[in-house]
Amino acid sequence: MLLDEIQKWRQCLANIHMKETLLLSSFKLGQRKSENKAFSTECIRNILYLLSNISERMPGLHALELSEWPYAIKEKYWTTKLSVLTEWKDEELQRASHYLLSLENSAGISFADALMDLLIKNGVTLQSNKSISVTSEVSSCFQKKISSINTQDFFQILSSFHNGEWNLSKEVLIKLNDYQINQ
Repeated sequence: MLLDEIQKWRQCLANIHMKETLLLSSFKLGQRKSENKAFSTECIRNILYLLSNISERMPGLHALELSEWPYAIKEKYWTTKLSVLTEWKDEELQRASHYLLSLENSAGISFADALMDLLIKNGVTLQSNKSISVTSEVSSCFQKKISSINTQDFFQILSSFHNGEWNLSKEVLIKLNDYQINQ
């Protein structure tokens, strides 16, 4: 298992384009080691995974403890994912990132990632000029053959996950994947 983990870490390291951030993380790890402070491999795994999926520089990391990095990086991670789908302004991106962080906390990063990847794969765009009807079941949103989702409707979908009205699960993702979203 450790060998598999090392391979995953190497792949993440190869995908990180911000070399100064890698140097900073190495320095911070060295500091913790010299202070005889333990550090979880899960935290390192999260940091490497998140950084490998962000192409932009992350200001302010130098002021944070390495254990705080995942929390700081996650918002940028979600805004990066969202930017593939939309050209929203910062306020809308931050709001959607907040909801995605909430979804990640309740369902896990793999499910939240899978939902976003599903939207990206199907070429869905998030626009402010087209509306769809949002009902109490997430699947009904995706049963319609759509290629764009209104900003307000997308926030309503995310809010329904956030408020616990809907639960994101493997079964929901399978159902959504079966629908023709972008035709």
